[in-house]
Amino acid sequence: MLTPKDAVACDTEPGSILLFATPVDLEPENREFLSKPDTGYGRILESGRFEGVVSMRGGGAYYSFATKSNSYDREPDLCLAQGQLSSGFYGGSSGFVVNLGGVDFEDLCTTESRAPAFLQEKERTVWESLWQDVGHPRSKEDRQQRRLSRETTRSLARQFQDYDSRWSRARSAERAKSGGRQKMPKRREAQLGSCYLIRAILPEEHDHLVAMKITHKDDFGIFFIWKILKAWDVAEKRRPHSEEPHPSWDGIIASDLRSELEAFELKDLIVEKKAIQRQLDRRLLTADAGLTKQYESFIKRPRSGITRLLNRGHFNGIVSVREGGAYFSFLTRSHSSGSASNIAFENGKLSKNDVGLIVDLGNIDINKLNVGSAKVPQELSGGKGELWQKCWRDPKQFAAKTSGRESARWIWDERETAVSPIVGHCYLMRTMENRSHDFVVVLKILAVEEDQVTFIWRILKSWPAPLNKR
Repeated sequence: MLTPKDAVACDTEPGSILLFATPVDLEPENREFLSKPDTGYGRILESGRFEGVVSMRGGGAYYSFATKSNSYDREPDLCLAQGQLSSGFYGGSSGFVVNLGGVDFEDLCTTESRAPAFLQEKERTVWESLWQDVGHPRSKEDRQQRRLSRETTRSLARQFQDYDSRWSRARSAERAKSGGRQKMPKRREAQLGSCYLIRAILPEEHDHLVAMKITHKDDFGIFFIWKILKAWDVAEKRRPHSEEPHPSWDGIIASDLRSELEAFELKDLIVEKKAIQRQLDRRLLTADAGLTKQYESFIKRPRSGITRLLNRGHFNGIVSVREGGAYFSFLTRSHSSGSASNIAFENGKLSKNDVGLIVDLGNIDINKLNVGSAKVPQELSGGKGELWQKCWRDPKQFAAKTSGRESARWIWDERETAVSPIVGHCYLMRTMENRSHDFVVVLKILAVEEDQVTFIWRILKSWPAPLNKR
């Protein structure tokens, strides 16, 4: 029979199920409210603490009122980080969070667009702003309406900046008045019993205004109930999502093991899983010993190495690093996404992670590609030769005309952003990221499997990072 320790190592995700287990009194106490349309309950974990413990991207620190998912990949509306709530995370999305304190949640949820009488003047003003229609385009081709919608959203953001400033001044005054004893909370602080308004604008995904109340708070995060007060139509969705069920034991794990896991102390279970993950990190993220020995002389050279990448999304929650070992940084030698990562492995393809390009050089000898040499190899001709030269462009050639991310367009090529790795082939990358790095890298594919790829690599040339001067 499996033990709790075994279950942590497999993909049944007991960590997720236990961390997201609903408090026994949440549903009974709110049964009438939750039976109404456009309502629900959710759970958010504190950001940065549970990546690798739970499988979804973001470590359970995000929540979507549209998809009822905690994954960062499924239209996130809300995040909990350092005890603060926030909204608006990627692309052209915007989000606004207002702490209304301990107002009556039932009254809040039955209110129409007119500001409730029980709100203070500063909340009444921001309430009216939150109900504003930003005018989403009805089709992706309506560029003029898209521009107007963005301008309206920016105007809404400016109103919130003013609201933030007023709140900060009031908080400073309260602090001074109390002789340094802080009483007024931070504007987005996640407080037990407090109600919040969240306007989440995600173009081509959804746009809605939500009322939320925090019902439970523990060492790991918060539980809350919510209701969508108003939803606005957006253009055709870029990628439709279905609702994601709340994590549960049903159909996943045997009843006898379930009882053992439920009796297991959650903190001990997390410690156990992290210990197992350390072993999995070593075994899954370390290149095959035979290949490492075979290319030992190459790997020992300066700014060279051997790396194994895992297919994105296949190992989240199994290994501890962010994004499940799908990313790598030649600068920091880290597999964690966000650590100045340069290259990624997703859907069986290698791609550059920020601005730049990646070129398949074919089956040429990697030892003939010398450090610092921009000379086009004899084996390359035509378009491949042109792309080789593009990879080696000196930033000084365009520094006088542009700066930062705009300068990166001089070496970016939309045709060469991802490649299918072929064993024996070499690839040339130019990868650039503001305030981090700008260099040319060559790599050779040693092994390709369904869920992983192994290659050796060497940095051939580096330049000062864009915007690195202050």
